[in-house]
Amino acid sequence: MARATPLDKFLLISLKDKGNVVAFLGRGIGDVRALKEADNGLCFRSTRAEMAKACSEIIILNNEFSSAVDILRWGRGTYDTIQAYTEFLLTASFVALIIDSVMEISPR
Repeated sequence: MARATPLDKFLLISLKDKGNVVAFLGRGIGDVRALKEADNGLCFRSTRAEMAKACSEIIILNNEFSSAVDILRWGRGTYDTIQAYTEFLLTASFVALIIDSVMEISPR
């Protein structure tokens, strides 16, 4: 959405309430509210508005729009990997707890 008012941008972010994951790329002070509410807020390093940088989770250092797709793809892959590892760790810990409990209760 180019040349939109901050309220229009905030309405776009309200898609998050419907269960969608929302990423927002902002540059200026008018984007601060949407950057703060988005799941992933991105801004460029050369942005003059320090408030936009403070409200975004990711600051793109090379100032190229094409790198935003790569950043989001890598972030999603990292999230999926951490989620799978956490699931494995919880399962392994639960099984170890059950085995230890059974071994302690069983007669020797």
